Amino acid sequence: MKVSSTLLSALGATAAAVAAAPLEKRSGFQFGGVNLAGCDFGMTTYGYSGVTWCPTTSQISHFTNQGANLIRLPVGWQYLVGSNVASTSLDQTYLATYDALVQGVLNTGAYAIIDIHNYARWNGGVVGTDVSGQYFANLWSLLAAKYKNNSRVIFALMNEPHDISGTQWTNWVAACQLAVNAIRAAGATSQYIVLPGNFWTHPETWTAGENNDMLAITDPATSDKSLLLLDAHKYFDSDGSGSSTTCTTNAVSVFEAFVSFLRTNGRRALLTEFGGGNNAGCATYVSQALSYLSANSDVVLGFTAWSAGAFDTTYELSLVPNSDGSDQYLWTNAIQAYLPGNSPQTSSSTTPVPSTSATSATSATSATSTTSTTTKTTSSAPATSTTASSCTVSKWGQCGGLSYSGCTVCTSGSTCTFQNDWYSQCL
Repeated sequence: MKVSSTLLSALGATAAAVAAAPLEKRSGFQFGGVNLAGCDFGMTTYGYSGVTWCPTTSQISHFTNQGANLIRLPVGWQYLVGSNVASTSLDQTYLATYDALVQGVLNTGAYAIIDIHNYARWNGGVVGTDVSGQYFANLWSLLAAKYKNNSRVIFALMNEPHDISGTQWTNWVAACQLAVNAIRAAGATSQYIVLPGNFWTHPETWTAGENNDMLAITDPATSDKSLLLLDAHKYFDSDGSGSSTTCTTNAVSVFEAFVSFLRTNGRRALLTEFGGGNNAGCATYVSQALSYLSANSDVVLGFTAWSAGAFDTTYELSLVPNSDGSDQYLWTNAIQAYLPGNSPQTSSSTTPVPSTSATSATSATSATSTTSTTTKTTSSAPATSTTASSCTVSKWGQCGGLSYSGCTVCTSGSTCTFQNDWYSQCL
């Protein structure tokens, strides 16, 4: 999950509305869609849990009606098992809420990605070393048993492992093998399983060979490993963290190396997180990246953009539809045309070009990019900032988070509630 608080930029554009026009469908992707975040809220990057806030199912049809056929549903491990790592059953109350999202996706004919959003950790302990890998396998056995009869459920083992090395890394890879085995043993033999990389699963780390041990994981269901996909996340700001709304690269050179890596190793991948600010500069860069990947969709099968769901529409990387049904600028101007479903259509809404006084990145004129693998700064509590006492945040709005510099006082009747390192929300 990536959140920032820098201002939206606009390349000098005005706030005048851009007239809706027929979209030129350009997708060669097998899969394409969006993250619906919320069931992962409260999870820190070291696997501690907090307050979860699952979204409703209302956004699902909004995106699938536009051609999305893949929805990623991040969720915290603790929430699924009642904060008992050794649990032999799923928490039925929480599962009912989460499963409503899964079924809501499946009922549209789309694919649902179940994503455990714990960063290869449980309450600070690295899975496989500090926390038994068997507990991780047990979780996946329970989930696989529930969804084994639906081939449109995709199992993404873990979101963004990071800062794992040596014996910890070896043990983590072994835990992933246990999880794959457990999924297949539970009877889920036809579904894709998505394998994460280390270092926030950046494509650069796959290319550099940092995750080669993951390539050795075997699949009891297929000798050719064709159902084991590699996971990649890429943000387009200066350090690749997704903490800024100013995009500085289209990352095409990064993706060129990644595509070459996939072909050399006979593997396929999904881009399950990427994003940028709702401004013209980011739209240009993201569109260029998707154009390149779409032309190589035999190895990069598809994407889910970050993020819709329980975020407020004022969150800088928000893809949450506005209250009037219109979409965010980045979605309309960079992502929607690459959705694989439906025929060419007219955009469902008019999307104004955002305009602020912030300086923005220059639009790309060629398929060049820079590369960065900077890791994220983390903490176990929301950051605060000094703001004017008269400044208040309405309910559902952002009130805190790393690098956040806006209002931190919620309107009467709501409380600033920590969701993750980068995002606190008035609830």
